[in-house]
Amino acid sequence: MAPVVVTAVWLTTSPVLAHHSRAEFASGSEVVLQGTVTRFDWTNPHVYIHVAAEEAGKRVEWEVVADAVPILARSGWTARSLAPGDFIRVRAIPNRSRQNRRVLLVSVTTAAGVTLAPRRSADERRPVAKATDLSGTWELPGGDDTGDFSKRW
Repeated sequence: MAPVVVTAVWLTTSPVLAHHSRAEFASGSEVVLQGTVTRFDWTNPHVYIHVAAEEAGKRVEWEVVADAVPILARSGWTARSLAPGDFIRVRAIPNRSRQNRRVLLVSVTTAAGVTLAPRRSADERRPVAKATDLSGTWELPGGDDTGDFSKRW
């Protein structure tokens, strides 16, 4: 019976662990996209920004993967920070597969010159209260924006 339980637990948790991996993105690289927001999904576990851009005379759609709503909200974002039709400039970590038009958000700059980014500085990560349980928003020390955790632990 125990092997069945272990196997069941492993099968149900493996996709979750894979989902939170940043392995699909090329840490240490950065791309810049410019285009128009076609969709802004203010959802958990990730906020998504869909951007239409011109490449070689063709319209292409990019999916920008951002952090969760609570992380972006404490960084100054709201559900109205972006809207379809907004022209934006996106700094992002590219997908390892260059054919995949899915990137990981570093920052967004609007046409008005407002730059939005998840907070990542050490000063902003100081605990404000001692934890008494495991509820709340958890992040890795130093952020988790590069996917290369070997240098952080």
